[in-house]
Amino acid sequence: MVVGLVLALVSGFIAVISKMINFKLSERIGLLNGTLVNYVVASVISILVVLIIRSNNIFSLSIMKSVPTWVYLGGVFGLAALVLTIISLPKIPVTYSTILILIGQLATGFVVDIIISGKFSCVKFLGVVLVTLGICIDKLFLNYLEKKKVKVS
Repeated sequence: MVVGLVLALVSGFIAVISKMINFKLSERIGLLNGTLVNYVVASVISILVVLIIRSNNIFSLSIMKSVPTWVYLGGVFGLAALVLTIISLPKIPVTYSTILILIGQLATGFVVDIIISGKFSCVKFLGVVLVTLGICIDKLFLNYLEKKKVKVS
């Protein structure tokens, strides 16, 4: 369990760094070109990793046909998330972007848990609500302080 928690935390660090790098790339070469470069580089690295591991199942059509078609939407959703993140970054600070993405992930994770388990968890719901409220309160408090011209470090 601890390994899973650490890996999830590291994944969060990597996601923010990736977001900033992709944003800077799109600033220099454009949104579509930046997105394309991102996915081409990721594809090349993925292929190299699979070749190094020497999986017997690489590009196995029988395995690819054995899964439901809808599971291939993961790439579409990943692409949409990347493009939307890059578009949002010039409009809002990185911290808010990251927090809003987190709220979206929490809410979606909560709904998916309900769909999969068929159970509503009051504790998980309360967690999502408290995190969302904390972020909203922070935003409102900072806006209040900015209006009062109070410097916050």
